[in-house]
Amino acid sequence: MPPSISNFNAEEIGNGLYIISGMVTDETPEGMIVTLGGSTSASGITIIVESDGSFSCMLQLATDGSDTGTISATTSDAYSLESEEVYVFVSPTPP
Repeated sequence: MPPSISNFNAEEIGNGLYIISGMVTDETPEGMIVTLGGSTSASGITIIVESDGSFSCMLQLATDGSDTGTISATTSDAYSLESEEVYVFVSPTPP
C-alpha cells in the first residue's frame, strides 16, 4: 500500500509565518521525506517524518501577495510507492 498524508495544515502565526504540519500513514513512516510543492515559495522544501508519522516545519511566506496560493505535499516509501498529493490554501497576512 502507498503511504498517505492526512491532517495537512498550514497555520499562520502572524505576518506570513506559518507552521506546516500533517501526518504520514505507512508501515514505517519514520525518516520518510515529505516534499512541499504548489504555487508558493514553499515549493521544494522537504520535511523529515517523525517516528509517530507526524511532520512539521515553520516557514516564512511573503506578505506582498506573491505567496498567496496553494502548498502541496507528497511523500514516497521505501518501495517508491508515492502518496496522493494533498493541498492547503494560504494567504499570508501583511503586517
